Amino acid sequence: MKVENDKTSSSLDLVKGLSDSAFVVDRERNIQDFNRPFLKLNRIDPHKARGIKESFCRDHVNMEICENSCIALKCFEAGAAVRFDEVKGKTEGGETLNLIVTAVPIRNQQGEIVSVLEMHRDVTDEARIHEKYKVFLDKEKRAKEELERLVNERTKELRNTQAQLVHSEKMSSLGQMVAGIAHELNNPINFIYGNVETLKEYTQGFQDLLAGMEHLIEGNDGLKGGFDQLKEKHDINFVLGDLGKLVQSIRHGSERAAEIVQGLKTFSRLDQAQLKETDLHQDIDMTLTLLRNKYKNRIEIHREYGDLPPVVCFSGQLNQVFMNLLANAIDAIEKEGDIWVRTRVDGKSVVIETRDSGMGIPKENLSKIFDPFFTSKDVGKGTGLGLSISYSIVEKHGGKIEVESEVGKGSTFRVILPIGGPPEQKDQA
Repeated sequence: MKVENDKTSSSLDLVKGLSDSAFVVDRERNIQDFNRPFLKLNRIDPHKARGIKESFCRDHVNMEICENSCIALKCFEAGAAVRFDEVKGKTEGGETLNLIVTAVPIRNQQGEIVSVLEMHRDVTDEARIHEKYKVFLDKEKRAKEELERLVNERTKELRNTQAQLVHSEKMSSLGQMVAGIAHELNNPINFIYGNVETLKEYTQGFQDLLAGMEHLIEGNDGLKGGFDQLKEKHDINFVLGDLGKLVQSIRHGSERAAEIVQGLKTFSRLDQAQLKETDLHQDIDMTLTLLRNKYKNRIEIHREYGDLPPVVCFSGQLNQVFMNLLANAIDAIEKEGDIWVRTRVDGKSVVIETRDSGMGIPKENLSKIFDPFFTSKDVGKGTGLGLSISYSIVEKHGGKIEVESEVGKGSTFRVILPIGGPPEQKDQA
């Protein structure tokens, strides 16, 4: 017999000369020859070695691959060498092995394959080292991913904090300026409003005077003619009819101005560092008053208020939340539409819900709307900080913001706040 590419070597010399476990099988897969490493690898007692020849190979070799496909038969069928890496095997004692299995055809003088030389290289130790290295690499990969996640998370927090600090500083400056303007406007508005009643009394007195004069000159044609000419010249009848309307308009205008000033004072409160019981309905109404110019004559506001108790909160900060949510709802409606503001009590929390009939938010943007600097508005129309800061403010209060939206149908933002205030503040108290 001879091995392919080596026609001078006998199978016995070839097997004995190999350092790896090796054995020769015929077409019936009976063992024709083997070497000492074969005994060592399979933990076979050398004293039992005589009974191995002419025995079935599966009686001594146990590999997972043999259950479905015999390597020796594959070599016979292929007529060439075959190799399998990472083959799992077991010794007679049940010890698990990792093997590299190579099968080489052995030919006779006529070139016919008469047997197969099967070699098993034990790489169990290398496999264990590789497995440990793989575990180490997996741990290192997970540690790297966790580090990257933490870095991204901290970076996002820092950006958010920086944005909030900048915004807070701007809001503080704006609050001081608005508070000053509101104070300056309040005095002349109070002056006008306070004198409306006096003006009304003076007007009534003037009307009574004219009526008395007409009564006195009744029957004196000369005086009455001259008096009528004066009345016609100055259109007194129209003036008397319009005077009451003018007084009422002045009253309404001064009340509206006073309402706006009160809204500015409410919005610009500098009590953000103090928790206090607040009427949220009053704050929402004041916010809508300030935004009235953006929605009047095109958007109808539906107030569906529940019976809310006073809520312990940082009122000035929540005013920013209401301002951002309502301003966004108004901006989402391009022409005419509706906005619903609903409130209710839910257990130990209050729920403030704003829903608009606007354009809605695309699904791919819903997960990003609370990220700092994210905005879908045109350049110059949005900073991308409103919702991010609103989210942080609500979170600071121990609450949460939920959002639902469908493109073409509108969006709903739901603010949920604990009635008793932020949990950590209550713990400190």
